[in-house]
Amino acid sequence: MLTYLTFHFRKLQAVMLLLLLSIAATSHAEWFDGVIISGGNDFSSNANLNNYRVSVFQTWDARWFNEGDWYIGGYYDLSINRWKSKLSNGPGVSVKGQDHINAIAFSPVFRIARKSPWFGTVVPFAEAGIGLSYLSGSTLKAKNEKPVNLGIRLQFEDRIGFGFQFGKHQQFQVILRAFHYSNAGLHANNNGVNLQEIAFGWSF
Repeated sequence: MLTYLTFHFRKLQAVMLLLLLSIAATSHAEWFDGVIISGGNDFSSNANLNNYRVSVFQTWDARWFNEGDWYIGGYYDLSINRWKSKLSNGPGVSVKGQDHINAIAFSPVFRIARKSPWFGTVVPFAEAGIGLSYLSGSTLKAKNEKPVNLGIRLQFEDRIGFGFQFGKHQQFQVILRAFHYSNAGLHANNNGVNLQEIAFGWSF
């Protein structure tokens, strides 16, 4: 039990550390620098969801490990999300559970990117982040008699992604990314949701 609590306490500490680092990293006066629109579906769950996401982001000024061909930077991401079930009320589908959930999420995202472009203007990158989200509900219809139960509306949002920027000023980006939502054991019910999506971004 002590090991279990220690693990989740460390996860909370990690989120707080990432938030503090990202706050210290940025000095932009603008509210946001661009927008990202994305969509996809869930995987490895019984929910059978389509997901849609719109976010605004603010790029950090700070860069780390900036001496070589690659560097680490990042951005803040503030999003609204909609998860929509593709399930009907047919046989084998849970009776309880919502057919959609809306969410708002905020996350600092760290990105490792190449300094010099490939093929003229293409800049590859990889990214990861841990943030928080608040959902409009905590249960979803499932492909069995029991709904997907997230336990509580407050969820951690873990992400990993790979993509590239392009354009004359690298103002466009395409990202393939995956998200995991769970409450990190803060509630006895913690089924979690995994989402995969493709995202398109534009920097103003």
